[in-house]
Amino acid sequence: MKILILGGGFQQLPAIRKAHELGLTVLLVDYLPDAPGRREADQSFLISTRDRDKILDLARKEAVDGILAFASDPAEETAAYVAEKMGLPGGMYAAAGILGNKRKFREFLAMHGISAPRHFPMDYPESDLPYPVVVKPLDSSGSKGVTILRSYDAGRLLRAYQAAVSYSLSGQAMAEEYISYGYRHLIGGDVIVRGGNVILYGLMDCVREERKNLVPCGKIYPCSAGEEVKVRIARIMQMVIHKLSITDAEMNVEFIAGKDGEVYPIEIALRCGGNISA
Repeated sequence: MKILILGGGFQQLPAIRKAHELGLTVLLVDYLPDAPGRREADQSFLISTRDRDKILDLARKEAVDGILAFASDPAEETAAYVAEKMGLPGGMYAAAGILGNKRKFREFLAMHGISAPRHFPMDYPESDLPYPVVVKPLDSSGSKGVTILRSYDAGRLLRAYQAAVSYSLSGQAMAEEYISYGYRHLIGGDVIVRGGNVILYGLMDCVREERKNLVPCGKIYPCSAGEEVKVRIARIMQMVIHKLSITDAEMNVEFIAGKDGEVYPIEIALRCGGNISA
C-alpha cells in the first residue's frame, strides 16, 4: 500500500518512519529540494504542498491508498481536497477550508454561538483596535508571524502587520482581541474522531517560553485544568465536528480558559500536531 505525505520537513519525519514501520510505501511531496524527508521516503517529488491539482494528478497516477498532512496547516486543505476527489479517508474539503482560515473559523464559531475572540480584518496597519490585540496571518501555522501588542505604537503595529502578511499564504493579516488566561496554560493536544464522535482526548498543558508566550517550549500531560473546563471543551469539539460533518480524523486543538469564565477555541486543525522549538 502507498501513502502520500505532504511535506518533508523535520516535523514530518515521525510520520514517514511510522508509515515504514507499518509496511507502507511512502511517497513525499515538498517544494524544497533539500527537505530532510526526501532521504527517507521511497519516492519524492518537487511539488508545493499547496498545489492541490498537481498533487491530485500525482496521487491518481501513483494510485495511492492514502494521503496525509502531518503537522502542517497549509497542507491540510490539499490533503482533504485530494482525499475527497479520490474517495480516500479524510475527504473533508469544506471543513478544512473553514478550519484552515482564521477569519472563516472565527465567523463559524460566532454563527454557532461558540465563544470566540473578536477579530478585525487588517488591509493596512490600523490604530483603532481594542488593545491588547494579537496580530496574525490569516492562514499560516506554527505561531509564525504572530505578535502581541499590548498598547498602540505605530511602529510596532506596522512591523507586526508586515510580519503577519509575510507569513500569510494569501498575503492577509487580521487582529483579534487578546484573551487573558484564567487557567495558567493554553490547553492543547490531539483529538481522535471516529464515526463522527471523539474517542480520545489527548489534552495537555502547553507551556510558552517566558517573555515569548506565543512560542511553544514544552507540554505537560495530563492537562490539569478543572473538570468543568474539560467538559466544555468536549461539548465545543462535538459541536464543531457535527456542524462540519467531520467523520474520521485526527485533529490538533488549542483552547484558552479565559479569565472571564469562557472557554475559547483558538485553533482546531484537521491534522496531527507537531512542534519544533529552537
